[in-house]
Amino acid sequence: MDQAELCLLDLPASVLSTILGFLPAEDPSHFASALLACKALRQAGEAVPHRATLRLAYMPKLRDMKLGYIQRLGWEAELLALLTRKAQLWRAATVHGTSLAELRMLLGSLSSPAGSGLRRLDLLLGRDGLHTHTELCLRLPKELELLTSLTELRIEQCPVDLSLPAGDLGRLSTLPALQSLAFLGHLTGRLPPGALSSGLTSLYLRMLPQPLEAAEDWATREPFLGSERLAECTALRSLHINALAPVPALSEEQVLTAWQQLQKLELVHTYHAEHGSSGSPGFWRALPQLPCLTRLAADNVRGQGSQALSASLPSRLASLQLEDYPESALPPLPPTVTELRLHLLGPLRTLPVSPSLRNMTLFSDSQLGQPLPQWPSSASSMVGMTALCLSGCPLGELPAPLASLPLIEILNLACTQLTDLPQELACVGSLRKLDLHGNELTRVPAVLGGGAASRLEHLDLGRNRSLVVGDEGLALLCTLSALQCLNIRGASQGLRSAEVSDQRLRGALKAWRGAGMM
Repeated sequence: MDQAELCLLDLPASVLSTILGFLPAEDPSHFASALLACKALRQAGEAVPHRATLRLAYMPKLRDMKLGYIQRLGWEAELLALLTRKAQLWRAATVHGTSLAELRMLLGSLSSPAGSGLRRLDLLLGRDGLHTHTELCLRLPKELELLTSLTELRIEQCPVDLSLPAGDLGRLSTLPALQSLAFLGHLTGRLPPGALSSGLTSLYLRMLPQPLEAAEDWATREPFLGSERLAECTALRSLHINALAPVPALSEEQVLTAWQQLQKLELVHTYHAEHGSSGSPGFWRALPQLPCLTRLAADNVRGQGSQALSASLPSRLASLQLEDYPESALPPLPPTVTELRLHLLGPLRTLPVSPSLRNMTLFSDSQLGQPLPQWPSSASSMVGMTALCLSGCPLGELPAPLASLPLIEILNLACTQLTDLPQELACVGSLRKLDLHGNELTRVPAVLGGGAASRLEHLDLGRNRSLVVGDEGLALLCTLSALQCLNIRGASQGLRSAEVSDQRLRGALKAWRGAGMM
């Protein structure tokens, strides 16, 4: 019992009735208080005022009914049905089901006709530390089939060491309006036909492994059972799979037949496997042929998969993100690409260049220290670039073609072996965030002074072991009129906020929290 509930229980019944009478019905923030007051009245043996229940049932602006409150407070099915009599007012609900009986009662209160307007449902299975595993809800109840107006469904399973029978997802075939499905948890068995409706436009699957599964088996794990059912999803526009082996077991023909509308594809390994996964060669050959694919993200793709990506990319691609990329080259970037993120496992033979790029990240593990080849002069054509990250790539100095880019606002050159910034840095007037930590700087870069970096808000000079700020560096930092956050920790001779008289600069030193750059 929480503090608010205890306070309400101490109030006389007449006071509680008055509270309920004056709670603004149009304000959803008072919903929980009204529930607590009603429960306190009932425990005191008093009748809940009719006008109070009507206020709860008719709140016109309440669109997200948190049934977790009702379940936690132990409400009976009759009163719950009264409160949801006008459930068409609500467009979304969050249901915590700790046992199958509770879940059936809660979902039953939302079923037709009372829940005819329900569009979005978040279903949280087994989220209660007070129940034993044998009491926890590990099934999808049949009452879910009655919510025929649902367009969005999210199912999350907790605790993570229990599984839901994959066959239970077959109940979703009775939801004709369902367009968006998210599942987070364990499934046992194979996905049944119809579990993934042909009308789905968005699908998010996070298929967690069993905790007792041996880590050495992860690298050889097959795609989750029933992944071929993805071929039934002919309306998909967005697909995210997070699994031990996220690449679906689909042929080239199946992909091309089913995914003509697919715009976004993300394939993520739940845990890093040393050898990665490649999946079906036909699957990867099909991706460049998908006419609508604009966003592709994949990690730890090896073998035939990475080779296929290094040979050809979708022609309309706007965003490409490849983690642990092992190949030495990318094919020419389509002219539509505006975002590129590569986490490199080996040296690149050629560097990616495209005039359309706005955001580029080339990241190399500092332990690997893979050198980059010389930047071509054509890199200076990327004049629309606003964010550039070369963290972990040993540069020594910023290449001239990149120094000439005028519009960069976020520049991350952490751990790149820099000793200084060039005076020709064209973007200095545009910079808002600059990360130079972990380099070999001996002074605060002079190019930032004289009012040139007038928009710079975030400056990281940390872990530059040879950096000496001195009076000259302090004077330069004082000219950064927009500076809000400054890190000089780990410098040979840095600054202490107590020693800085400039209040704005002292505030920037205190404000540092080590926030990420990109």
